Amino acid sequence: MRGIFRSLRVSQGNKTGFTLVEALLVTAITGIIMSGLFYVLSTGELANTVSLTRTEAQSQARRLIDWIARDARLARTYDIGDVSNIPSDSHIKFYPVTDWDSVNGQYVVSPNYIEYSYDSATNTITRSITDSSGNVLNSWLFRDIISPPFSTLGSSDNIIPLGTEIQQSRILIISINVRKQTRGGANIDSSIITEVKIRNG
Repeated sequence: MRGIFRSLRVSQGNKTGFTLVEALLVTAITGIIMSGLFYVLSTGELANTVSLTRTEAQSQARRLIDWIARDARLARTYDIGDVSNIPSDSHIKFYPVTDWDSVNGQYVVSPNYIEYSYDSATNTITRSITDSSGNVLNSWLFRDIISPPFSTLGSSDNIIPLGTEIQQSRILIISINVRKQTRGGANIDSSIITEVKIRNG
């Protein structure tokens, strides 16, 4: 038994073994190397996850702001600014213009409303097509929106929450702020802002 703990190096011709100390040293070095590799791989994976999440957030913000801006270009200041349509930083509603009636000199509008509503409790924006009776014909839901999207310019050209003032400014400011969470729990924000000039009428 004494020989086991004294040395594990055994000579048998040209064959040699390793001592317990050498075996433990190799195991420790291998553990350190593996820990380093794991750290490098984990860091790389986290950076990749953050990059993908940022790209996704930017893409979502861009798609939504393009959609709202395209719809808003079909609006009239009268509709968006109408008190009965409840214009606010979280809501717009309007009949989209579909044509121009040159005989009567007026816009032709759709019989259905386009409506955008922001819900701060669920961080969502809902786009709805609604008929004149208030029935929702179609709707789309956009998630991960962290702030109300609508504002306009006040009398001093300062940015204010959307309201009836848009009938004077004729500018709708759309600000989309998207927040996504990575698998590691980090928050990634992406913000885009644009202005749309609204037609008179």
